[in-house]
Amino acid sequence: MLFTTTARVPSSQPPRPRKPTLLVVFVHGFIGTEESFSNFPSDLQQVLKPLTKSRSVKCEVYPSYQTKGDFNQAVLSFSRWLKNLVRQRETDRGYCKNADGVKVVLCGHSMGGMLIADALLHLHVDCLHRGELWPRIIACIAFDSPFFGVDPVSVLEALAPVQATLDLFMETADSIKFELPVIGGPATAMASRTLRYAVFQYAFFGLVLYIGGKCLYKVSTAIADYWKFIRCTFEGTKGNLIGATVKVAKLRNVRFSVLYAAHNPPSSSSMKTFVCLPDRKDPAFKHFHPIHNTRVNNVIQGHISMFTPKSNSAYSSLVKDVAKKIGSTLFQNV
Repeated sequence: MLFTTTARVPSSQPPRPRKPTLLVVFVHGFIGTEESFSNFPSDLQQVLKPLTKSRSVKCEVYPSYQTKGDFNQAVLSFSRWLKNLVRQRETDRGYCKNADGVKVVLCGHSMGGMLIADALLHLHVDCLHRGELWPRIIACIAFDSPFFGVDPVSVLEALAPVQATLDLFMETADSIKFELPVIGGPATAMASRTLRYAVFQYAFFGLVLYIGGKCLYKVSTAIADYWKFIRCTFEGTKGNLIGATVKVAKLRNVRFSVLYAAHNPPSSSSMKTFVCLPDRKDPAFKHFHPIHNTRVNNVIQGHISMFTPKSNSAYSSLVKDVAKKIGSTLFQNV
């Protein structure tokens, strides 16, 4: 009996693309690390999965970067990293560039929120000649990001316990001749020196915690580098960032939201915030949404504990709210 075998002829067609991806990218803020978001990315991913059945969900944390020196360089570095990441994801899943195989959500905490907004503008300009935005960013979510600066009064109150250390630092700052701009916003009537304190107390509260009480004058060079990174927040060089972001987000069909920490101390009838809020008549106002936390004593604690369940009474609702925003945005961008 004759037995014949037929060789399988390889298909000339390319492999069928796998399930498209929803990529959620997290960027830490001033003197943050890859651990700044704690378990928030994984918790969000679990909640997102049943809401995005047509896509696989991947949460990615941008590697720790130096939050000092030139802010614009940090924006460019992140933009390059994001392009490479998306290109790799598209290739791995069998999609051609611009084939909509990967949709991106950018999430940034504090200065990280300003960085991702600036990156969106950079990518928008970069893609003008191509028409379509790539990487395909569908949402930009900032967590307690100081687009309008920080609230000097609230921050001063929160930093009262370390006032002596900051007094010493102010003397050091004066001796090395930092250029201190005057903050605008709701506290413009405050005395000049109080404003100077507010600038430095915001800019370096993380550094004070980071160095663990060491004498600040011993690290004046490092302080100057950190100040260079965040000074754009106060000098007005980024003053139109949020206005431009709102316009580009509308043009590119990108959902833009700023979720800010709100604190209601028992001793006060008014809400306190770490960041300054836009005027109600400002087009950006509708993009700002409060996150009320009852487990903190001041706005700085609220700012740095947004992603810590034990310290944020609104943690669960924050996860669900962000997932809902992303899910609805993804549905609208189908």
